[in-house]
Amino acid sequence: TFSHEPILGLTEYDPHGIACAPGRFRLPTRLHQEILQRQREKQTEVLNFLASGEVHCSMRVLSWLLRLEERQVQATLSSMTAQKLLVAEDLAPGTRIYGISREGAAFISPTEAFRIFSYGKTSPLTLNHRLLCQLIRIQLTEFFHAEDWVAEKILLKERKFPNIPDGVFYIGDLTFAIEVELT
Repeated sequence: TFSHEPILGLTEYDPHGIACAPGRFRLPTRLHQEILQRQREKQTEVLNFLASGEVHCSMRVLSWLLRLEERQVQATLSSMTAQKLLVAEDLAPGTRIYGISREGAAFISPTEAFRIFSYGKTSPLTLNHRLLCQLIRIQLTEFFHAEDWVAEKILLKERKFPNIPDGVFYIGDLTFAIEVELT
């Protein structure tokens, strides 16, 4: 016969039906499929960001993008680099940037052409400016629900402005041009 009496004082159950001691907190566990799904979501978010005209970024910027600690982002970047979705370049001691590879661009869309990261083309003189623009982009998107950010690299091709801003974003019917000055 089955009894509903507590077994050895265990009366509470976690979501998977495992008995716990009363008042004890059990860390939530995720299934393997849930972990793989979250990895794919992070990979897609990073690749979409880079394919949107940013070309390269740093681990710090990606930690803002993914809303994770840098050590967690490092694991994602290492995995993506091993899968050849990203390439990494060390510009100076402690300065590593990540860019989208051909495989990464194909992962996003096999039919669209994205600007692929090229080694040796990133100027260390403009790197801080570019990374700061990316942080501003992420914050505008998060706090003001800015839509459709257009990066400077894409604006150069379109030639819609007499003076090319660092980025353009839209909120509803309004258009905002962003220029970041470090001097």
